[in-house]
Amino acid sequence: MKQRGLRGWPAVLVSIIACGGLLHAQGAPQEPAAALPLEQARDLSGVWMQVSWYTNLNMGPGAGLPMAQALRGTTDPTKTAADSLTAWAKEKSKDWTIYNDPLLLCNSPGPMAYNAPYAFEMLQTTGRVTMLMEYYHEVRRIWMDGRKHPEDNPNPTAMGYSIGRWEGATLIVDTRGFKESPAFRVPHSDQYHLVERIRRIRDGGILEIDVSIEDAVAYTQPLKGRFYFKKDPNLEITEYNCDGMFDYRPYTPKK
Repeated sequence: MKQRGLRGWPAVLVSIIACGGLLHAQGAPQEPAAALPLEQARDLSGVWMQVSWYTNLNMGPGAGLPMAQALRGTTDPTKTAADSLTAWAKEKSKDWTIYNDPLLLCNSPGPMAYNAPYAFEMLQTTGRVTMLMEYYHEVRRIWMDGRKHPEDNPNPTAMGYSIGRWEGATLIVDTRGFKESPAFRVPHSDQYHLVERIRRIRDGGILEIDVSIEDAVAYTQPLKGRFYFKKDPNLEITEYNCDGMFDYRPYTPKK
C-alpha cells in the first residue's frame, strides 16, 4: 500500500511537527533495547515512519506506541527549544511567521527531516548508512568508515557532515559542518552540533532516536529530545516536489 502524503495538510502543522514541537509527551522513562542478536539489532534497514503519523494524525493503528519527547533544555528542562534562544537567535527569528517560514519556501529542513510525518528509508552498505527521506527528498549520508569531521568546516551545508560508529546495538551519529540556517522558528548557527543515538526497541519494530544539540551562538543551553519511528512495510517513499504550493506570502495580512 502506498503512503498517502501530507501535501494537503496545513503546511505549518507539518513544519512544527518536523521541528519536534507539537503533541509530544515529556519525561517518559527510556525503554530497554530490543532483545535481539547484535547483528540483527544493528540492522536498521527498511522504511520507517514517525509515530505521530499513527498516534496524532490517525493514519494507522497507534495503540501502545511510545510518545516522543520534544526538544527541551538540559539545564532547565522547563524550557523548550523556542524558550532557549539567545539574543542572536531571537533577532534572527523575530520576523518568522507561517507566511514566510523558510521550510515552506523549499529551504532544506536539515538532517532531522526524518522527524516530519513522512516516511524515510534506511540503507546500510559498506562504510555508510544512507537515509532516504520523502520529506523534501533529502538524502543523508552517515559515514561509518572511521573518518573524522573535516577541519574548519570547509564546505558548510544545511545537512551537515555526519560520521557514525556502533556502541553495542546503538548507532552513534555525530554531525557538524553546518551552515547558518535561514530564519527558522528555531534557527541555528554554523556552530550547530547534533549527536543522535539510534537503536531498535521493543520487538525491533520501533526505532528510537535520542537527540542532543549544542549551539552556544543560538541556544542558551544544550537541548535534548527523543523521537520514535515505526517500521512499516506497507509504506513506500513517494514523490515530494517542493513546487511552491505552500508559499503563503501572497496571503500575508496587511499591516
